[in-house]
Amino acid sequence: MERSNLIQQSTEVFDKISKLSHALNGILAKIDEKPQFHQIHDTLLQMTSVQEEVVNFRLQKILSEEHPYLPMLNINKLKQNKADKGLGLQQLCEDFLRERRKLLKMLTTLPEDSWARTGVHEVEGHVSFGEVVRRMSAKDQQLIEQLDATLAKII
Repeated sequence: MERSNLIQQSTEVFDKISKLSHALNGILAKIDEKPQFHQIHDTLLQMTSVQEEVVNFRLQKILSEEHPYLPMLNINKLKQNKADKGLGLQQLCEDFLRERRKLLKMLTTLPEDSWARTGVHEVEGHVSFGEVVRRMSAKDQQLIEQLDATLAKII
């Protein structure tokens, strides 16, 4: 997938989470006691935790090292580390948006040849910077669909 499409996908995720954040702000009191609250919180926790790991560790490592080793993600461990901070829905949204802004800035200023740099995934072998961004955006899109479905049950 070409660079501009990947930047566009990352921007779309940012826009959707921004809208979700505004929607949540208006209904937090209504959903605090509902089971959907925990589903929304868990999904945002996963998105924020994985984004931090991918951007701050994997993508930076691919850019700074030659073919760095990329271990498998342990999503439950990442989520638990973030959950230990006790962040609420609004704070998770804000954290996600802050990190995504940084990512978008990096993606738009990154030279074209950097997108082809690779890391060595523990199971899959060589994976390009662009492919890591594509996978993160695709997974974010899936999780946003889950969030939308959960919110539709509340509103």
